[in-house]
Amino acid sequence: MELQTAIEILEYHQEWRLGKREDMIHEPKKLTEALDIVLSEVKKFCLGTVSVSVLEQIRQAFADYRRAEGCSCCRDNDAHKEAEKRLAELLRPIPYDDGSGFDWWQYCTER
Repeated sequence: MELQTAIEILEYHQEWRLGKREDMIHEPKKLTEALDIVLSEVKKFCLGTVSVSVLEQIRQAFADYRRAEGCSCCRDNDAHKEAEKRLAELLRPIPYDDGSGFDWWQYCTER
């Protein structure tokens, strides 16, 4: 079962539990499988173990971001914005209140 399917099953079950759905359409075995998958992903995220595919995506997004930096005369602004967007999707930083970007500085190593 894919993670997205597991999430959908659990969301439907929660709606049913709260009285927003009439029929409980998922068997207990499917609910258990969905819970196992979601819990496994939460543990990975909370415990700091990142799957290889996520690590590869982050590494590629960071490399694209660095390449887009360039020097002031050859910086690719569009590529820079796109790479930052990809990094933000993967890393979920806190955005600025005015929507102008992300507060990456709060994550920097202190000097």
